[in-house]
Amino acid sequence: MGRMKRFGIIVSTLLLMGVQSNQQDAAFHQQPALEGTESSDRSTTVVVVDERPLADDETALEEGVSPEAATSNVFAANLTEHSFEQVPDFRSMTVVSDKKRAFLEFLAPKVHASNESIQADRIQLLSVVARLYIGLTDADLEQVNALARRYKVPMTAKTTVRQAIHELLLRVDQIPVSLVLAQGATESGWGTSRFARDANNYFGIWCFTAGCGLTPLARDEGRSHQVAHFETVDAGVRYYMNNINTHRAYAKFRQLRAALDPSDQAGLVLADGLAHYSERGEEYVQDIKGMIRYNQLARFNP
Repeated sequence: MGRMKRFGIIVSTLLLMGVQSNQQDAAFHQQPALEGTESSDRSTTVVVVDERPLADDETALEEGVSPEAATSNVFAANLTEHSFEQVPDFRSMTVVSDKKRAFLEFLAPKVHASNESIQADRIQLLSVVARLYIGLTDADLEQVNALARRYKVPMTAKTTVRQAIHELLLRVDQIPVSLVLAQGATESGWGTSRFARDANNYFGIWCFTAGCGLTPLARDEGRSHQVAHFETVDAGVRYYMNNINTHRAYAKFRQLRAALDPSDQAGLVLADGLAHYSERGEEYVQDIKGMIRYNQLARFNP
């Protein structure tokens, strides 16, 4: 079944819920809730701030949040798997084709691993959806709340279970590997940038706390941002993907994805939802599409 039909059936199921919904909603709000878009513990809450001016195709961490704390709240994945791996010295590779091949072989497995973690969350979510007709258990409601916190679903005292699940269905989904690779290559110069080499930051993520990362050498006067440091490349990849799945700037991306049948062209279609990733807007989107086409990155999609 294609993604569009699958999504439509699920949403129809949610909208048809009736008698049991009031009881479920009451029980739902007895669970620990997420207020607004942030958890009560700001030390592990991450938001990309739209209002901040973004330059040099970089995105931002919320002021006052360390990137290490940020990634600790993204996925409960084991960070040690790739912590001590040898990162290739991409700068020393003078043959462009060799550099590109090494970069893609290095980054693609990390993207696949992050997508697998997201897919595991989606499977759990769909299992909850399947039980909506018969009534959700306390464990189901706890699962919905946990996912809502992880994927930063805006919640109020009036949010129903169905509304929360509807939003989660938009957020808890994989990102085309081709698109992630294209952005990683663009933002890091195929792994050669100082931020990739010294901060494990392949996606141009900013932070605003003193000491949270590296200071850009060409930072404009009056700006205080740094480029975030991550303990591992994997942590940076996970943070970037969670950001695309949760931040309001990429709502269009998530809507496009929900209506898309899986295909090798998914990266090209969904690139249209990333205009807010860069101040360059549509020009940036076209560059990402060109990167996908020229380097045949669709071959990395499962």
